[in-house]
Amino acid sequence: ESGTVAVTITAPDDAGNGDPDGTRLTAVADSDSGIHDSLEFSTTVSVPPDDWSFSLAAEPNDDWDDYYYIVRDRASITVTLTLTNQGNQNNDFSLQTLVSPVGAFSATVQPSYVSSVAPGGSEQVEVQITVMENFLGSTGVVTVEASGGGNEMERVDLDLRLEQSGSLNLGPSSLR
Repeated sequence: ESGTVAVTITAPDDAGNGDPDGTRLTAVADSDSGIHDSLEFSTTVSVPPDDWSFSLAAEPNDDWDDYYYIVRDRASITVTLTLTNQGNQNNDFSLQTLVSPVGAFSATVQPSYVSSVAPGGSEQVEVQITVMENFLGSTGVVTVEASGGGNEMERVDLDLRLEQSGSLNLGPSSLR
């Protein structure tokens, strides 16, 4: 009779790319320990190249209308972003915001630094957006940039539209 066995060989943690490694597999009969055979496996360590890829995505919320984040009556809004490490290395990330038009909004991202995100792991960050008092426009963009290991960069644009509630009386005036 014969049988098939699966063998997994794992390189030591301190092994480098191209290092040789040897493994001996010995089979011993249950009925007689004198009946045995061995096989020597010769392997070479192969370390995949560093992969620093990641993604940054904005989450829709109650202020989202499928294209814009709506800023109602100039109130501050908060947008949640998900930062996902898609690479094969632990990664640290720095985040910053850019505003267009310049001076239209105040935007801060918290936390602005996220450390040691494991491969496949995700972290959430929040962007707090406030309309500047002297901004008279109706739309704008807050861009969030994330940079990580390997000089990788991702960005997401948060398109904003201001809506004002209330009423305006455009009837004739008695003012002179």
